[in-house]
Amino acid sequence: MQLKDLVEQSKVINLATLTSDRELVKDLQTRLSALGFLRGDIKTTVDGVFGAATKAALEDFCKSAHLNNAATGLFGPTFARKLIETAPPDGSAFPACHDSY
Repeated sequence: MQLKDLVEQSKVINLATLTSDRELVKDLQTRLSALGFLRGDIKTTVDGVFGAATKAALEDFCKSAHLNNAATGLFGPTFARKLIETAPPDGSAFPACHDSY
């Protein structure tokens, strides 16, 4: 699953579902990294594993975007759309998600 699927399917998932989907976590990490919330080398930070750094980056993004998803543990179309539509600070495109899991 990817973030766009949450939007297209009007799907709401809980944190456990998000963290167990490596493809979705990679998509999340790619976007959080491009936005400057997930720091470090993209080759090591975008690994599909939802660890402490990803959790902190997710919480920081939600706080900056005025979203309460990190507090509720529910992630759906509004959250995904906001993350998808937020442009990287330098105006560049998001890097492609990695294909190998």
